[in-house]
Parts: sequence; structure tokens; C-alpha cells
Amino acid sequence: MVAVIAAILAIQQNQQAQIAQATAVLAEEKAVANAELAATRARELTQIRRIGEILSRPLTAQEWTDGLLDLMWESLPLTLLGVRFQAQQTLELTAASHHLPHVPAEALERFDHWLDLQLQDSPPDLAGNHPPPCPAILQQRLQAGEVIGMVAAGRDEPFSAEEVELFHIFALQGEAAL
Repeated sequence: MVAVIAAILAIQQNQQAQIAQATAVLAEEKAVANAELAATRARELTQIRRIGEILSRPLTAQEWTDGLLDLMWESLPLTLLGVRFQAQQTLELTAASHHLPHVPAEALERFDHWLDLQLQDSPPDLAGNHPPPCPAILQQRLQAGEVIGMVAAGRDEPFSAEEVELFHIFALQGEAAL
């Protein structure tokens, strides 16, 4: 009988040790998650501040383009990123893009051509013959007065809802600066 009680106590002690270990692992995971959340919030606040800094002064077309692309590139994990905008009266086109170093020149050319078609608001059948080089694409049409534009980003993995929202926030803030 004493042996049975001793065995039961040993099992209970073992279970308590396992529970304590699991609790310690959960506490560590919670601390890591909280640190990641704090880092994400700090990045988001920095992005908001940078939007204000970039857009707080008059910008040339090239400064606007570079500022918008830099913000998006630094904030989102992307493979390709491009912006085009055109003044309707002069038809002057301003274009810029960023890409990861490993992206082949052919993919860059396809992306640029696709982006140009999107800016021109090409018929769907024409645009359909020139698919973007990335499976996951975000795009936003921009317009302010006589200026129209298009910003697009691509990568291989689908975008999260937060990344989609951040992309559109940047695009809308950029459009407001036009």
C-alpha cells in the first residue's frame, strides 16, 4: 500500500513538474510575442512619423516618387515595387522602382511593362496578356487633379491583411501629397 501511495505521489510530482515546465515555456512565448508586438508598434509609429516628415514640405515629382517608394520598401517585405505617374496636360511620365537584387532583368521588364499598362488603364484583354511577374500583387491607382498614377508591389507570398492596409495607407498618403 505504501508503495502504491509512493508511486501516486511520484506521478503527481512528475505531472506538477511537467505543468511547471509548460507554464515556463508559455511565459517565455508570451514574452517573445509581447516583444514582437512592441517592435511592430514601434515600426508602425516610425512609419507614420516618416510619412509626416516626407509629406510635410513641398516636393518635386522625383522627391515624391522616391519618398513614397522608400517608405513602402522599408516597411513591407517586397520583391518588386514601382510607381508611375503622369501629368495629363504635358504627358510627362515620372517612374521609379525598387527590386531585390536576385530579380532577373526579364522579370523587371515584365513588371515595368505591366505597370505601364495599368497606368494607361489598358483594356483587360491587353493587360491579361501581360501578367505581372509575381503571384501576389498589390496596386493602387492614384489621382490628384490632372495627375494620374499607379503604385504596385509584388512578391511570391500572399500579403497579410495588415500589409495590404499599410500599402493602401502609403498610397493614399502619397496621393494626398500629389
